[in-house]
Amino acid sequence: LLIKAIKIDQTFKFHDYLSWFEPRVITTILEYKFHKDQVVKFCSELLKHYYLADLISEKADNIHIQYNPYGKPYLSYKNSSLNLQFNISHARDYLLIAITNNL
Repeated sequence: LLIKAIKIDQTFKFHDYLSWFEPRVITTILEYKFHKDQVVKFCSELLKHYYLADLISEKADNIHIQYNPYGKPYLSYKNSSLNLQFNISHARDYLLIAITNNL
């Protein structure tokens, strides 16, 4: 089980880093009306990609997150023996990610 928390700087100018993500993720980030919500979404995507990549020893830009019919995200990865489950939560200026490998 991996649990990480970060403090978010709500004034962070993330637009220069949007190219790190696939177009679908960029669209999702920019759909939020308020800048602070865009920052939270950007940071949550960044955390997911960074920590999932680290756990499977892969580059973050090779991480592809898909969604089941109910909207639950999952890691699309060639190694079928991994069953990584993850969740992101935020409150005010804090963001938390939890990841586990349920075999």
